[in-house]
Amino acid sequence: MELDAARGQQALAGADGASTAPAHRVDIPGTIMKSLKQPIVWLPSAGVLMVLLGVDLPQVVDQSLSLLGHSSSGVALFASGIILAGYKVKLSVPVLSLVFIKNVLQPALVCLGMLALGFENPILGQTVVTTALPAVALVVMLAVQFRTAIPEAASALLISTFGSLLTISLFIWIIG
Repeated sequence: MELDAARGQQALAGADGASTAPAHRVDIPGTIMKSLKQPIVWLPSAGVLMVLLGVDLPQVVDQSLSLLGHSSSGVALFASGIILAGYKVKLSVPVLSLVFIKNVLQPALVCLGMLALGFENPILGQTVVTTALPAVALVVMLAVQFRTAIPEAASALLISTFGSLLTISLFIWIIG
């Protein structure tokens, strides 16, 4: 299963409108298999499976993974700060859209969904406030890893973090 994707609208068409470069082919099954080999995809799945199966890790392994887990947030925030220092904050439509979706739309939809399902406080408030937390540093890390939209991801992280001071307070007030 392959799709033709245009490489760019410029420079592809010659003077007579004919294509001067071959179309870029995307191998969807190959891309999916490549994605499944990435630890960021299979490690959480393996963790869920181990919990469901009741697998207990040896204490040494458990403590080592615990140390890594506790340090990862700090390291990610430090790396995000380094990235933010290297890029000027952009106020663009994509950045503001991402911030709006993460800080306002996502928690609002979760709130409506939880209310429609009949949930009440405290689980309603906890879920909505957790959803209203700012964008995670992982977004910036992935942008850097794949070398795409780094300034936008960094800007969205920064604006989302400052914006969450208002939006979290707003959702706490709404939920009561």
